[in-house]
Amino acid sequence: MESRSITIDDLLKVLGRFWKSIFAFTILAGVIAFTWVIVIPTKYRATTSLLVLAPNLSSASSAAAQLAVLNASAATPLRTIKGVVMSDRETQAIMDKFGIDWREFEHCFVVVDESQSNQLTISYDSTDKEKNLAILQYSIEKLKELDKEFNFTVGSRQAASLKDEVAKKETEVKKAEDNLLELQKTLKTVSDPTDPKTIAAYLEKYQKLELELGGVQAQIRILRNQASTAATNSSIPSSIPPAKTWQAKLSDIEYKLRVARTTMADQNPEVVRLKRQEQQTREQFQREVQKYLQSVNKNLDPTLAELESKRMLLEYQTEQARQLAKVAPEEGLKLARQVAEVLTLRKVLTALRAQYEQAKIESEVDRVRWSVLDPPHTEHKPLNKRYALVAAITMVITFILALMVGVFRLRKLESRAG
Repeated sequence: MESRSITIDDLLKVLGRFWKSIFAFTILAGVIAFTWVIVIPTKYRATTSLLVLAPNLSSASSAAAQLAVLNASAATPLRTIKGVVMSDRETQAIMDKFGIDWREFEHCFVVVDESQSNQLTISYDSTDKEKNLAILQYSIEKLKELDKEFNFTVGSRQAASLKDEVAKKETEVKKAEDNLLELQKTLKTVSDPTDPKTIAAYLEKYQKLELELGGVQAQIRILRNQASTAATNSSIPSSIPPAKTWQAKLSDIEYKLRVARTTMADQNPEVVRLKRQEQQTREQFQREVQKYLQSVNKNLDPTLAELESKRMLLEYQTEQARQLAKVAPEEGLKLARQVAEVLTLRKVLTALRAQYEQAKIESEVDRVRWSVLDPPHTEHKPLNKRYALVAAITMVITFILALMVGVFRLRKLESRAG
């Protein structure tokens, strides 16, 4: 059977033949809809409006804020407050307090932001007027509580992120400083990473001591050649008991003096004290060695004994200087690298701290401020008591359906008659 379109003539035929039934069903449906609107419980809507005040922004920040309004995903003061109102923490507190099922709450609790007027409208629909107002009032109180606890700011997230970065960088700086301290404890030389001359000074000192030692050795050879043939036992042992103790003391004092000179001037009382102590130790070292030599070589010339003690001291100092000159370049390079790392991390940390402090200030200045523009109130017209509208819509739908049924019925009758 071929399908036929419904024409105006078909509709007029249906009205002409079944008008009584069509109008009866239409009026009956309107009466039923009107009665249903009367019978169902009246649902009311309570609303409240919040005015969200934008913070004082610079021209750049203002332009960014305008772009944020156009960008649906960007954070703005209005969206920040809306996010808090719709957060799980606040909505769950409302549902728990009033014993509302989450399905009902999602359907009845509505939050709308109006970016043009910076207003946030909160509404709740139910058949209980007092409950509606209580829910909205409690949502405002909960918002105040969260505002007091968190101080909502546009830049608070940035400040929190910078705070974490500062903490991480502080840990890195502390680790680098500890590594530098451990390295300094193992170094045999003391140098200034910013001054290459401090490393060359070890080589210069070694060369100077070698020359001085060579001169003393030459003097000793001359005196030995001039010594009496009777003094056959004039050789001096190269390692004698007094030397070991005083060499250790002198080495310790010299190291302390080198360390002190890297951080203090020569006029500093501590440096002066260490220099005096070094001189006294050196002189005592020479006296002890000289006494020992004279005691075992009684026929020895006192001048030779003094030169021998000086030779032993210079040999020790020359060997120490040689070892230090050998390791100074490598240790200086290690120290320079470690110091550079510490300085770089400190600069980065200083910059992060400055950014963090600036972010804290801006977050306080740009604090999101809001106030209740319209306190919770119930709208005058009920939501579900639009009698005429419901009845009219129902009657129109019923009239159209009745016409469709009439058309199909008429065609069926005509097909049987044909």
